[in-house]
Amino acid sequence: MVVPNALSDRNLSFPTGLITGIVLAIPGYFIGVWTGNLFGLFDDQNTGVILGYAFAVIGFLVGLGFLNYPLARLLGWPVTAVPQTVEERTWGRYFSLSLDHKVIGMQYLVTILIMLLFGAIGAMLIRTSLLVPDASITPPGQYIMLIGLHSVMMIFITSAVILGPFGNYLVPLMIGARRMAFPRLEALSFWVVPPAAVILAAAVFWGGFPTGWTGYPPLSEQAGQGMDSYIVGFVLIAIALVTSGINMLATIIAMRAPGMTWTRLPMFVWGIFATAILGLLAAPVLATALVQLAMDRTTNTTFFVAANGGSNYLWENLFWFFGHPEVYIFILPAFGIIMELVPHFARKPLWGYRTGVVGLFGVTLLSWFVWQHHLFMSGIAPVLRPFYMLSTELISIPTGIIFLVTLGTMWRARIWFSVPMLFCMGFLFNFLIGGISGVYLSDVPTDVTLHGSYFSMAHFHYTIVGGEIFAMMAACYYWLPKMTGKMLSPLIGRIHFWWMFIAFNSTFFPLFLLGILDMPRRVSVYAANLQFLNDWVTVSAYLLFGSMLLFAGNLVYSLFFVPGIAVANPWHARSLEWQVPTPVPAGNFDRVPLIVGGPYDYGLPNAKPAADTFFFAAWWFSFFYLRALNNDQAWRPQGVGPPSLGFGLVVLALVVLMAGTYWVMSRALYGSFSFSLLAPVSLVFGIAACLFQGFGMWHLGFGLTQGGYASVFAGLTGAWLIQLLGAVAWLATVVVQGRPSGDTVVRPHSAATFGWILVFLAAVGVINYLLLYLVK
Repeated sequence: MVVPNALSDRNLSFPTGLITGIVLAIPGYFIGVWTGNLFGLFDDQNTGVILGYAFAVIGFLVGLGFLNYPLARLLGWPVTAVPQTVEERTWGRYFSLSLDHKVIGMQYLVTILIMLLFGAIGAMLIRTSLLVPDASITPPGQYIMLIGLHSVMMIFITSAVILGPFGNYLVPLMIGARRMAFPRLEALSFWVVPPAAVILAAAVFWGGFPTGWTGYPPLSEQAGQGMDSYIVGFVLIAIALVTSGINMLATIIAMRAPGMTWTRLPMFVWGIFATAILGLLAAPVLATALVQLAMDRTTNTTFFVAANGGSNYLWENLFWFFGHPEVYIFILPAFGIIMELVPHFARKPLWGYRTGVVGLFGVTLLSWFVWQHHLFMSGIAPVLRPFYMLSTELISIPTGIIFLVTLGTMWRARIWFSVPMLFCMGFLFNFLIGGISGVYLSDVPTDVTLHGSYFSMAHFHYTIVGGEIFAMMAACYYWLPKMTGKMLSPLIGRIHFWWMFIAFNSTFFPLFLLGILDMPRRVSVYAANLQFLNDWVTVSAYLLFGSMLLFAGNLVYSLFFVPGIAVANPWHARSLEWQVPTPVPAGNFDRVPLIVGGPYDYGLPNAKPAADTFFFAAWWFSFFYLRALNNDQAWRPQGVGPPSLGFGLVVLALVVLMAGTYWVMSRALYGSFSFSLLAPVSLVFGIAACLFQGFGMWHLGFGLTQGGYASVFAGLTGAWLIQLLGAVAWLATVVVQGRPSGDTVVRPHSAATFGWILVFLAAVGVINYLLLYLVK
C-alpha cells in the first residue's frame, strides 16, 4: 500500500479510547495481583503488586488502541490512513490516542501542569510541617513519605516539562517537517506518563516509601509495597525517555526540510537533540537498576544484599550514572529555550552560534564523568575523588560558554522587555547562583560538610526551579500563542514574573544559610534557633505557590474569556514555526518549505526569510562489579554455574543462525523464492532459541539467592530472552506481511533496520556467553 507522507490518527478496528483504557486497567491490576500472589509470595506480596501495576498499564495501553495497528499489520488487514487535511479539531482528540505531534504536545502540557500542581501541594505540606522545630505537625514517618512522594513526582515532571510539551509540538515545525519520525512512539512516550503518576500516587495507600527519590538499598530492600510504586513508576518514566529520545533523534537527523542544514538549526532544537542523546543512553541504566531491585524484592536475588554476594554500592553507581545525566536532561532544553528566545527579543543575531552548540555538547559529554561526586561521603574509592572533583568543576566551562553566548547576544542590544524575555533574564540570575553554589559541592572538603544539608537542597532548587521552571514559563508565554491561538495577558504576566522571582529567591536563598548552620535534609525536627529562618521560608513558599496560581488564572482567563485569535507572529520572529498560520494547519505546511536563511539573521543586510546498548552494558557492569567485590567469597559459591557449556552454545548458535538467515533474506526481493524460504527458516531458528533458553531458565540448577553470579545470570539472561521474544514476534509480522500473496509488504529500509537489531541481539548473546559460561 502507499503510505501518505503525513498521517494522523488511524481508523481503529474496534472502539478504543481513554475510558476503554481505564476499564481494562482495573481488571488488569487484579489479574496481575492474583498471578503474582499465585507464583510469588517471597516477600509481602511484592510480586503481586508489581505485576498488578504492569498488567494495569498494559491493559490501559491496549484500551487506548496501541495494539490495534500491530495486530492489523501482523494479520495482514488493510490499514486505512486518515489524511491530516480532514483531521477533526474537537476536544475529544485530546482524550484519545492521537498521532498528531501537536495534539500530543498539548496532552503533555496539560498533564505536566496537573502533576506540577500536586507536586507543589506536596511542597506546601512539607513547609507547613517545618513551621515548628518539633514533629508536632507531621510525625517523622509521614514526613519522610511526603519527602519521597514530592521529590519523585517533581523528578517525573522535570524530566518531561520541556521535552514533552514543547519538544513534541515545536521540533517538527522548527525543522520544516510535517510530523515526527515515529508517531506511535511519540504517543507511547506520553501515554506511559499518566499511569506513572497514578502508580506513584498509589504509594500513599501502601504507606509511601522511606528512601526519598534515590531509593538506596538496603532501605529500599526492606520497605513496604509503596516501594513497588516507586519502581514501576520510574520504569515507565525511563520508557518515556527512551522512546522520546529515539523519536527526537530520528526526526531531527532525517526529516529536516531542504536547506535546513545543521548550522541553521534553531538553538532550541539543538537543546532537544542533546537532551535526547542523554535520555536514550541514561534511562536504560536506570531501568536495569530498577529491574534488579524488583528482582531482589520478589525473587530473592542478591544484587544489593552485601551478605550474599551483592553490594549496595552497585545501586549507587548505577543510579547516579543515570542520575547526573538526568540533571542535564532537565536543564539542556532550558539552555536551548534561553538561547532561542534572547536573539528574538534582542533583535540581534545569536552571538557565537557554533560556540553555543559546542557548549551544549560539552555539557552532554562531561555529564557522564561526574556521577561519583554524589558518593564523596560514601567511602567508596577515595582515590578517585580528585578525578571526579576535577571533572565536576570542568563542566562549569561549557556551562559558562552558554552564559557568555547569551550575554554576548544581549550586549548593547535594544532589548524588548516582553514577559518571555523577563523570564529569560530571571533564569540567568537564578542559574548563576545555582551554578556557583554547585562549585562548593564539587569540592571534597566543603561537600563533606554540606552534602546532607539544606545547602545542597538550595543548590538543586536554584538550578531546577530557578532554571528549568523559569525557562518553561518563558516558553509558555512565548509559544502558547502559537499552540493555543490565544495571547496570555502581558499585564498579568509581568505581575506573575515579579511575584514569582521575588518569592522564589525569598524561599530558597535562606536555605543556603540553613545549610551552613547544619540543618539536615529529610528530617522534620531541627534546632530551635533556626525556627525564624524556617518560618520565613515557609511563608515565602506560600507566596511562591500563589504566583503559580496566578499563572493558572492567567491561562484560564486568556484561553476562555478573551475573544479572538492571536496574530500569526506576535513577536515578529524569523524562526520557521512563526511562519505558519495560527492555528497551525493539520499538516503543518501546505508544501515542504525550502530554507534559505538562518533563524537569527536580525539586522543583517540582505537577510533571507527563514538505547539498548546501555541497558545491557549496565548488566555487564553489574557482573564485573560484583565479581570483583566478591564479598566473603559469595560471588559464585561451590556448585553454582551455568546449565552447561554445550547448552548455552546451542542457544547462541540458533540466535546467530536466525540473524544470519534474516540478514540474507533482507537483501532478497520480497515475494521471491529467497524470501519465501529464508524468512520462515529464520523464524523457526528464533522460536527454537526462545524455547531452549526458556527451558534453561526453568532448570537453572541453582537458587537465585546463591550469590551475585546467580542473580546476574538470571537477570541478564532473562532480559536478553525478553528482547529475543520481542524480536521473534516482530519477525513473525515480517513473515506474514512479506508473503507472496499478502496484501502488504515490508518496506526495504524497515527490513534492513530490523536486521541490524537481530545482529545486535546476536552480539549481546556472544558477550553473555563469554561472561556467564566461560569467565570463572
